Amino acid sequence: SSFLNDKMADKSNVALVCILGMFAGFLFSRAALSISMFLFGINAIRDVPPREWLRQKWWLLGLAWVAIFAISGLWSEDKGQWNDHLQTKLPFLLLPLAFSYQPRFSGGQLRFFTISVAVMLLISAGYTISIFLSDPVYYINEYQVSHMLPTLPKKDHIRSSMAAALFVIWCVYAWPQMTGRKMKLVVGSCMALLVVYIHVLAAKTGLVSFYLFLAAWGVYLSFGKQKLLGIAVIVAMPVVLFIAMRSLPTLRERFVYI
Repeated sequence: SSFLNDKMADKSNVALVCILGMFAGFLFSRAALSISMFLFGINAIRDVPPREWLRQKWWLLGLAWVAIFAISGLWSEDKGQWNDHLQTKLPFLLLPLAFSYQPRFSGGQLRFFTISVAVMLLISAGYTISIFLSDPVYYINEYQVSHMLPTLPKKDHIRSSMAAALFVIWCVYAWPQMTGRKMKLVVGSCMALLVVYIHVLAAKTGLVSFYLFLAAWGVYLSFGKQKLLGIAVIVAMPVVLFIAMRSLPTLRERFVYI
């Protein structure tokens, strides 16, 4: 039993490193993303017999989806584009299995994950903000013609804003795991900074995701035991948006353009 527990702990530690590698690769290096993704999958299934894979319905659905897309190449008139799209879907042959056989993370691992990703996202946000501050007038004018600020990952403001919004949502979900006043203060500060970043970048995907979550979360809390908190969240939404519109010229120009 002790050996199995140690083995599971080792497996989850390797998985945590791979997940952080995937996130770092997402921001800084697509090659690192691919390598970390592959290692994450191999780590999860290294002690699982192949016959067990057939019990995973999500893997079977992913397998069928990739197979259908692969077969469609027989009728494709653009083999190059078909090959590119097929390559982006190949992770579905491995990732459903990887998540299915991944041991549960401990509270300490979740806290380490949260702080690590927060640091990476703040570096990404700092990169964008520093470019904006280098010539704010120019970039504000660029927003009038829908030219967005440079981001990490490069030239991908949609995924950058979405990652920040999803991380804020993750922090709300993982908040009970953030033990201690200092931990909560650090995580709460990171969330606040990333919310500001989402509004400065003003990409529609991140903004819509963030406010849809706030609306759904507020309604959920209002029907539960935390009615006052739920009402506060719902009331805060237009207030935050109004203040952001008045304070952030990029967001204002984005709304004017839309």
